[in-house]
Amino acid sequence: MCCAVYLRIKKKKKDIEVNLAAAKARVSPLKAETISRLELAACVMGVRLSSAVQELYKVKPEDVFYWTDSMVSLHWINTPAKAFKAFVANRIGEIQTHTEPRQWFHVPTRDNPADTGTRPITATELQEKELWWKGPEFLRKSQAEWPKKTIVELVEDKELKQSTFAIQPLPVPLFEKADALVSPAEVDVAPIEVPYRVRDEVSATFFRNPNRS
Repeated sequence: MCCAVYLRIKKKKKDIEVNLAAAKARVSPLKAETISRLELAACVMGVRLSSAVQELYKVKPEDVFYWTDSMVSLHWINTPAKAFKAFVANRIGEIQTHTEPRQWFHVPTRDNPADTGTRPITATELQEKELWWKGPEFLRKSQAEWPKKTIVELVEDKELKQSTFAIQPLPVPLFEKADALVSPAEVDVAPIEVPYRVRDEVSATFFRNPNRS
């Protein structure tokens, strides 16, 4: 796993300079995990590293953007943490505590500099790799030219909690109980006379204009 943080500086001549500020890499845990879980763990690592850089350079939260080439992670980040099982829920909860889903974007794998830290590479090759030191080319352009990709909802997600429903028998309706006790022939129904004065008061109550006293 690998993450990298870049500082994007706008100069007076409208030129934009991007430089590597910090990076961190970790080997995958011995316990076998799915690729999606490892990608999510890398996102958490990136959030933590970004928080350290923000404290040092005093960057405003609204000026911070997060990029990942994992569409699964983006879908999870845009879903409430409580919808997932423990592993994903805990990590999504941490991400959503320190960032907003609107801050997260998709970067194509070919433009992802963090991918460099997950592959074998010599010191000489790394020294000459501009993507690692300067970040992707689109960061030196205006935000309107940044890559955009719609987050697609997953058809099947094994990390979601399974919903369970308990079905209980409904109680016997009251009228069924009444039928067993009283037959229709024994019920005497008498009309109720409502005085005009009462009817007028009822009409006035229901049709009164709420704006009038």
